[in-house]
Amino acid sequence: MKTTALPYSRIYQDMRERLQEYISAQDSSITMPINSLHVQWEPPPWPFFKVNYDGALFQEIQQAGIGVMIRDSGGQKWGLIKWSLKGTLKQLQTPSIWTHCLASFGHIVDDAKVLATNFVFSFFSHAKRKANAVADRLAKLAKHFPSPCFLPDDIPSDVLHFVIADRLSVV
Repeated sequence: MKTTALPYSRIYQDMRERLQEYISAQDSSITMPINSLHVQWEPPPWPFFKVNYDGALFQEIQQAGIGVMIRDSGGQKWGLIKWSLKGTLKQLQTPSIWTHCLASFGHIVDDAKVLATNFVFSFFSHAKRKANAVADRLAKLAKHFPSPCFLPDDIPSDVLHFVIADRLSVV
């Protein structure tokens, strides 16, 4: 069998043609779908309540804020809490604050853990910011409230659209 070699100047062009032929011969119906994760708040199963909370640091005023949203399995709001905490940024950012509860609000976290043992069921999990928008917004607004502010009935106007958006996403 006699073969002829391609001239050096044609090798690149021949390679491109063969590659194109190979690609067109492949089954193009096999494609991997790209799924973007849709993150949203989800209600707890009946008859449970869900407590979402978040924190925010305000470096310019050396404070932190905590926002809490309590809802039932139907997504109904049972309470909102926003609270600003004073302390040095170093104190507020220390990891031991979160694990050993050494901060000024640590006793509240400890109390929550103890109170959770009184429930028939309790579960703690992490939620991304988009699924925790109400608590995130409350935490950011907390710097304007030096003491804990519990809002069992009212929803502040600057938080209302977050609550409505969460509610519509679960209906």
